[in-house]
Amino acid sequence: MSHTPPLQPDNTPNQSLWQIAGTPIILASASASRRALLDGARISYSAQAAHIDEISIRSSCEAEGISPGDIAVILAEMKAQVVAQNRPDALIIGSDQILVCEGVVFGKPDTRQQAHDILEQLQGNAHHLITSLVIFKSGMRIWHHIATANLVMRSLSTDDIEAYLDVIGAEAFSTPGCYQIEGPGAHLFTDMTGAYYDILGLPLLPLLSFLREHGLALQTSRQEL
Repeated sequence: MSHTPPLQPDNTPNQSLWQIAGTPIILASASASRRALLDGARISYSAQAAHIDEISIRSSCEAEGISPGDIAVILAEMKAQVVAQNRPDALIIGSDQILVCEGVVFGKPDTRQQAHDILEQLQGNAHHLITSLVIFKSGMRIWHHIATANLVMRSLSTDDIEAYLDVIGAEAFSTPGCYQIEGPGAHLFTDMTGAYYDILGLPLLPLLSFLREHGLALQTSRQEL
């Protein structure tokens, strides 16, 4: 079986890092936004993509009547579990997002047309963005968290949607709502409530609180020049 090589965080020499002594932290995701949040908080970690069939899993869960929040947790748990199978020594972070608008559950689009269709359904409406967080250690789930943000997208014409997709390009495929509020996606909204970190895809404050309870501490390392 082939394994995806770990992605390294953007940590530079002489940087003070928060870490758990004796316990590696692994983010079970290649998401640029999630990595940016951990990098910004100067967490010592590595990242490893966890490949699961999200579409099939989400569809099966919906068919069984599982709630959107529980679907998000299940997906995050399965991502963390994939990585945890080979790293029982590490603390594994799994996360996922589910978007719900008028009772319909949305995942990430695969094509520009799908992205257009999603934005067409979201425009002029309020929707919920559910972000899950799951922690695995020693092959078992030891903690999970769910956060919900509420966002209101302004009315958009077909031309507005096409122009926006021209601007963001392939980034439209990285999130369920085809937007990045930290960038051009800010132009799509009239209102939003919820933690900024949650909307970006990682409930950072609850995560840091949990990690501190499990030994996360600042370690300062200086390298002589």
